[in-house]
Amino acid sequence: MSETKSESALRKNIEAATMIVRTVRSTLGPLGRDKMMVDAGGNTIVTNDGATILRELDVTHPGGKMVIECAQTQESLCYDGTTTTVVLAGELLNNSENLINRGLHPNLVSRGYNEAADMAIEYLLKTLAKDASNTHNYVETSDTNEKYLKEVARTAITGKTVDAALDTVADLCVQAVEKAGSAEKVRVLSLPGATLKDSYLFNGAIVNKFYVIERELETVQQIILLNNGLEPQKTEENVTVQLDMQGYSQFKSSSNDDLLEQAKIIIQHLPEGGVVFIRDGAVDHVCAYLHKHNVSVVRRLPESTMRALSSTLGLPIAQTPSDIECAAKGSVHTERHYDVNYVFV
Repeated sequence: MSETKSESALRKNIEAATMIVRTVRSTLGPLGRDKMMVDAGGNTIVTNDGATILRELDVTHPGGKMVIECAQTQESLCYDGTTTTVVLAGELLNNSENLINRGLHPNLVSRGYNEAADMAIEYLLKTLAKDASNTHNYVETSDTNEKYLKEVARTAITGKTVDAALDTVADLCVQAVEKAGSAEKVRVLSLPGATLKDSYLFNGAIVNKFYVIERELETVQQIILLNNGLEPQKTEENVTVQLDMQGYSQFKSSSNDDLLEQAKIIIQHLPEGGVVFIRDGAVDHVCAYLHKHNVSVVRRLPESTMRALSSTLGLPIAQTPSDIECAAKGSVHTERHYDVNYVFV
């Protein structure tokens, strides 16, 4: 009796998983169809992206959840192939049910699948894999390497919403990764208007901020990256001090003098003017002082933007003005798109 219950539970798990597979199977490939999904609130989503469909499904069965987790793992590691992964998992489960019907134990089926996976990986690496880096066992021309990379990009794009500009987007993907050296360093800036074919690769960093005090700049500028802001530092100590008006005025004057001294250090490194990108804040009167000396300030930048600027310019980020070692020369210009200002570096 216990064996019958065990087999029944096993078949229900397989059935739940195959139901998930049937949901996304028809979206696979360049001729895949879109799915219209409606949630409990009446909101509608139309997509053929397997990852999106699986993310929006309301699944309670453990067997179905495992298939969705499989797709999520594929998405997090490879950013593509979720539908293929789910369909392959469904076929393996269907085959395993046939094997179990023939009397094979589930553990034996799992062991056979693991051995088959090792054989498949070995075949892929030794027979089908192509090395586009030109650093190992064979020599290929750069044109051949670029052809391989474009084929990889086209395969990943096919069936997505950007399929209408397949060749253009594939070329941009290859160029971006070759310039950046890693896909993690590539950022996509989407602006309304125009078409996908009007997209282009910008070899640098784009800052979604603007100068504190706007002014016209020459294209080539000396640039400094600063981590700490040009503003009074907050202390962790909870101290209460009573001051009269004269003492308060001296206290404020001392604080302002310290900030102006830091600004003078920046001006020493930028005698002909330039741009300072600051992660933290900068008080207005210091920005005005720097502006008089042809130094523009961009403040309150995210850490990721600071790292991008540092990588683009090959310039280390100074902690304070006293830690500035040098400035870097870079091309800087501003653009305005739909009432949003951007600084292109």
